[in-house]
Amino acid sequence: MKFKKTIIVFLVFIAFIKILAIKHETTFFEEMGWILFIYPFWYTNLFFKTISDLFNNITTSYPILFLIVLFVISLLILYLILKRFFKKQKIILSFTILIILTLIFVRAVPDYSNKYGISLTTIFKKEKYKQGYCLKEDRILPKEELYRKAVFDYIEKYKILNEKIDYFMHNCSKNTTKDNKYYIYENFTIDNWEEYLRTNINNENFFSNDNLKVANLDELFQIDTKTNIAGFKKPVIYTDMCKKRYEIYLNNSLIFSEEGIIKTTIDIQINSKDYYKNKSINKIIDEHKEIVKKKNRYSRKIDNCGNVNYSIDKEVASYLEDYFR
Repeated sequence: MKFKKTIIVFLVFIAFIKILAIKHETTFFEEMGWILFIYPFWYTNLFFKTISDLFNNITTSYPILFLIVLFVISLLILYLILKRFFKKQKIILSFTILIILTLIFVRAVPDYSNKYGISLTTIFKKEKYKQGYCLKEDRILPKEELYRKAVFDYIEKYKILNEKIDYFMHNCSKNTTKDNKYYIYENFTIDNWEEYLRTNINNENFFSNDNLKVANLDELFQIDTKTNIAGFKKPVIYTDMCKKRYEIYLNNSLIFSEEGIIKTTIDIQINSKDYYKNKSINKIIDEHKEIVKKKNRYSRKIDNCGNVNYSIDKEVASYLEDYFR
C-alpha cells in the first residue's frame, strides 16, 4: 500500500514538473534542476538574509534592549548546560562565562540613527567599521553620498528639535510649528544675499511670507568634495515663526572636517530692532565669513552611514534644563 502511494506521489511530482516546463518553455530536466536544487537554495538563502536583516535592524535600533535579551537567553542556556555537570554555583559560573564571552566577541560601534548613539556588533564587524564600512549596507559609502546623507540627516533633526522646543518651551501650537520649513525666496540669491540683508534691515520681516516657496532641497544641494564644503545653489531659509527668526543656509553653510560636520548658517531675528542696535547686520555677515574661513564652530560627529550625532531627546532635555535653571 505504501509502495502504491509512493508511486502515485512520484507520478504527480513528474506531471507537476512537466506542466511547469511547458509553462516556462524549458526542458523537463532544466525544470527538475530548478525544483530540486536552485529553488531550495534560493529560498534558503532568502530566509537567512531576512533573518540577518531583522537581526541587524534590532541590534541597531534597540542595542541596549537586544543586549539584555541576549544576555538573559544566553545565561539560561549556559545554566541548563552547566546544570548537568556542576551542582553548586551554577549561576555564578554561567554569569562569569557569559561576561567573558561578551567581552571577547561583542563590540559597540557609533550609530547615530538611534537615541543611544551606538549599535552592537561582533569584534570582526568592528574591524570592518574601522575600515569605513557602513555595516547596515555592508559597503563603504562614497564621500559625496556620505556627506549628502549627513547634511539631510542634520537639517531634518534640527527641524524636529526646533518644533519640540517651540512646543514645550514657547507654548507654540502645532499650527504654528507646521510652518517651520525650508524655503527659498525668488529675489534672494547666492550673488546678492549680503546686499539684500543690508538693504532690508528696516523691513519688518526681511522676506515677504507670501513669496516664500518650499525648497526642493534635493535639487538645490551641492557639495565640493575637494574642499569638503556643502550647501545649496540658492539660499535656503529655515523659518521659525514661533521664535520669530530666520536661519539662512548658503552654498558654504555646511563644512566637513575630521571632527565631523560644522553648520555655519546666518541667524536673523524678525521684528527685533533692539537686537540689531547691539549687533548690526554687518557684524552678523562678518561673523559668518569668519566662521567659514576658520571653521571655528562646534562640530558634530558622523558615523559611517551618514548619521549625525544629534540626539533630539538629549538636546530637548538640555534646553529645558537651561530654561528652568
